[in-house]
Amino acid sequence: MRKTTLRLAAQLIASGILSWPALAAADPVNLKLSFFTSDRSQIYQAMVKPFVDAVNAAGSDIVHIDVFFSGAISSDLSLMPQLVADGTADLAMIVPGRTPDRFYDTAVLELPGLFRDGREASRVFTQLTSDHALAGYEDFYAVNAEVSGPEDIHSRKPLASLADLKGLTIRVNNTIEADVLQRLGALPVLISINQATDAVSNGTIDGATLPPSMLPEFGIGRVATHHFMIGLGGAPLAIVMNRKIFDGLPPQAQPIIRKYSGE
Repeated sequence: MRKTTLRLAAQLIASGILSWPALAAADPVNLKLSFFTSDRSQIYQAMVKPFVDAVNAAGSDIVHIDVFFSGAISSDLSLMPQLVADGTADLAMIVPGRTPDRFYDTAVLELPGLFRDGREASRVFTQLTSDHALAGYEDFYAVNAEVSGPEDIHSRKPLASLADLKGLTIRVNNTIEADVLQRLGALPVLISINQATDAVSNGTIDGATLPPSMLPEFGIGRVATHHFMIGLGGAPLAIVMNRKIFDGLPPQAQPIIRKYSGE
């Protein structure tokens, strides 16, 4: 049977009806994922790499994800959603708090004291994106949705009480944090976490909000040596994929992406 099939194929090729490329297996679909920092970061190792490795292993000759590290496509977190929406990148890690006008519903996940911990908040975020219940995600397929643990204030100046926040310029992750700190007398500034260390070091700002686990991640722990454990809300993060790109994947590729997405 095999010899007959090959002989027929050879006859079709000789007659010009069929060509060798038509017999060859299709190349895998290559997807570009934009990541704002290095492959050594805790965020990449814990949140992005397991997904990429799993898809690439299961996809083999069907679908493959190439990661562009350290802002190779863009280091500006506020631009990431649009880069995915317009197809410059197929996937990206986004921080919804950096573009609050687009992801205004996500603010509910930033409220302090609403969740027991980051795990509970992450499960809620995942379910809400899966149910298409949040504004701003219409152009995206949400691969992953997580919320960090509560953020604290880390400063180059001593902080012994809430009164010490008055007049300090503090980097915040989102507008909810900004509102809270403004009410406490601080001067909040919305800037990306990968820009915060230099801003604290050169005195542009006095401190930054982030979970304690992230202190060594971007080097902020070296320059902000005073820690006020205030327990602000968490910071939502997500890996999103261009919805049209996802919908246009070969039928055998979509289940692979879905398998390693979501909860």
